[in-house]
Amino acid sequence: DSSMAELDAKGSELDQFQATSASTAQEMGSKLDGLRNQVATLEAARSDLQQQLDASGKMVEDVKGQLDASNGMVDDLKGQLAASNDTVGDLEGQLAARNDSVGDLEGQLAARNDTVVDLEGQLAASNGMVNDLKGQLSSVNDELAAREASSQNALSASSALRDQIESNLLANGVEDPQVTLRDDNSVVVNLRSEALFSSGRARLTRQGRALMRKVGSALNGVENTVRVEGHTDSIPVSGELLTIFPSNWELSVARAANTVNYLQNTGGVDPSRLSAVGYGQYRPVAENNTRAGRALNRRVEVVVLP
Repeated sequence: DSSMAELDAKGSELDQFQATSASTAQEMGSKLDGLRNQVATLEAARSDLQQQLDASGKMVEDVKGQLDASNGMVDDLKGQLAASNDTVGDLEGQLAARNDSVGDLEGQLAARNDTVVDLEGQLAASNGMVNDLKGQLSSVNDELAAREASSQNALSASSALRDQIESNLLANGVEDPQVTLRDDNSVVVNLRSEALFSSGRARLTRQGRALMRKVGSALNGVENTVRVEGHTDSIPVSGELLTIFPSNWELSVARAANTVNYLQNTGGVDPSRLSAVGYGQYRPVAENNTRAGRALNRRVEVVVLP
C-alpha cells in the first residue's frame, strides 16, 4: 500500500510535472514566437540599417571625393595665396619705393616752390629794376631828344655862322673862301700857307698881311672865340732855319702865333677871343708823298668855335 501510495504520489507529481511542463512549454512557445517576431523585426531593422549603412558608405565615398576635390582646391588656393602673398610683397616693395619716390618728389616740389618764391622775388625786383630802367630810359630818351634838338639847333646855328663868316669874307674881298664845318660844329677858314708865308718862314708876307686884314675884318662881325691852328707838311726843317725852328712843331706854332698877333694888333680882334696852337705835321689832310698833297698840308686854319 505504501508503494501504491508512493506510486500515486509519484503519478501525481508526474501529472503535475507534465502539467507544469505543458504550461512551461506553452509559455516557452509563446516566448519563442515572441523572440521569432523580435528576430524578424530585428532582421528587418538590420536590413534597413544595412541599406542605410550602404547609403551612408556611398555618401561617405561621395564626401571623400568631394573632400579630395576640396583639398585639391585648397592646395590650389594655397598656391594662389602664396603667389598672391609674393605679389603682395612685391607690390608692398613697389609701394614703399613709390612712397620714397613720392617723398623725394615732395622734397623736390618743396625746393621748387622755394625756388619759385625766390624767382618771384627776383622777378618782382627785376620788374622794379625794369621800371627804374624804363624811367631812366625815358629820361635818357628825353635827354637824347633834348641833345638832338640842341645838336640840331647848334648845327643850324653853326651853319648860319659859317654862312655869315663866308659872307663876311666875301664882303671884305677874300676871293673863293674855303669855309667848312667840323663835327664839333666849329667853323674852319682854311688858308694855304703859300698865301701867307714864304717857304720855311713864320712872318706874314705882304700878301699874307693884306689877306689877314680882310679876315680880321670878317671875324669882327662875329663874337665867337677864334683859335688859329698851324700845320706843316712832313718835310723836316733844314739848313740855317734849324737854329730858329728845330722841328716842324716850332714852325707851326710860330706861324699860328704870328697870325694871332696880327689879328689882334692890325685886325682889331679882341685878344680875349684869340688863341694859337701848332700841330706840326701830325694832322695832315692829304698824303705827304706828293707835292700837291704836301701843299694842302701846309696850311693855317682859323677856327671859329661855336
